[in-house]
Amino acid sequence: MFSKNTTKKYLVGFDLRDDYCQISYYYDDAHGAPKEPETFALVEGTEEYNIPTVLSKRPGTNQWVCGQEAVRFAQSGEGILINHLVNQALDGRPVQVEEMEYAPAALLALFINRCLLMLGSVVPADQIAALLFTCEEMSPDMIAILEIVRERLRLSCEFLYESHADSFFHYMLMQDPELREKAVLLCELDEGRSVHVSRLIFNTRTTPVVAYREEQTYPPLPMDDPAKDAAFNAILEEQFAMRFYNSAFLLGEGFNGNWLNRSIRTICQKCRAFQGNNLFSKGAAFGALIRTNPPKGVDKFFFLADDKLKSNIGIYVISYGEEIYFPLVDAGGNWYDVHRSEELILEEENEIRLLLTPLTGEEKREFPIRLDELPRREGRTTRIRLNFEMLSARKVRITIEDLGFGEIFPSTGLTWEQQITLTQ
Repeated sequence: MFSKNTTKKYLVGFDLRDDYCQISYYYDDAHGAPKEPETFALVEGTEEYNIPTVLSKRPGTNQWVCGQEAVRFAQSGEGILINHLVNQALDGRPVQVEEMEYAPAALLALFINRCLLMLGSVVPADQIAALLFTCEEMSPDMIAILEIVRERLRLSCEFLYESHADSFFHYMLMQDPELREKAVLLCELDEGRSVHVSRLIFNTRTTPVVAYREEQTYPPLPMDDPAKDAAFNAILEEQFAMRFYNSAFLLGEGFNGNWLNRSIRTICQKCRAFQGNNLFSKGAAFGALIRTNPPKGVDKFFFLADDKLKSNIGIYVISYGEEIYFPLVDAGGNWYDVHRSEELILEEENEIRLLLTPLTGEEKREFPIRLDELPRREGRTTRIRLNFEMLSARKVRITIEDLGFGEIFPSTGLTWEQQITLTQ
């Protein structure tokens, strides 16, 4: 966390994509209510926010340009275009330009550096307290690449990263509570692509309030405007039939134009509606604020991201003659980090009972697991080992081993395995 007395007041959100990028920034003066971040525009006074994720090299020189200037260089024949900078960095293979090979992560770092130099016209670099990158999926490979970028740029500010899902949550967390009390609908559409729908749902029955995201993808819309409007309206009607939404956001250049007629009427009849294309970069700027200098009240919310375990897992055990609940795995951690092993002594029954408690508002569920063929042993002399392994954020594999009981009852070598789906 940075001090409120520091001269570094800007928090920057960088939406990094393979085709274009956006940069939003928040000025934290530590006075008054939080305000909306600004988004860097390529042309001042416009909403031209998209910076093409490309570089161009002038042949025979070491001159490089990025973004729209790189596109113009290439179109005029003055430069060699290098695109797909993010995907090439993830791929890792060297990029050949003229007679030289370049590390793809180094090219991405060069592009990001040039973007930050452009941002310098409105945000002085020495006043940036934190820089947060957001990507559609913040995978371990993407994090490793961003760490290379950090090393190459030698930035003096805090360097953070998160997924689009986190940025969506952070954006809504800083909006009027009336816009997100129960659920928020986000529809993303870029030209010629599938319609991606996200539902951000707030379970107000928990403390803190647990928010989680559900996703759905629909085929590309028709090209004809009336047919496009009808197809998107059908998507909206399906979504509104599922649940109540406080607000809906239409994100992406695919929603530009005048074809949204019936669809807009459908949304406005159901909830508050907003349209734009810079939600994720703004959410990243808010994310930098929340993670470095959290505003009052944000600790009352907890986001269960897609890679988080969404259910508590426990078991009933006997303690001092009473049946109690014993927690085994807690919700909220990364599913791929969950590994748990416990040794237990069975009572009379050759059975264990697991209890799943979803944080997403679903009912608790009990799962009895029968240990068939296990010999009955009296006097609490049946010892077993439970091994928990997550196969995904929604599925757990449980392996149970008979350990026997010393020399009295040697292990039979029996094992049992069961997979359980945690959420519907």
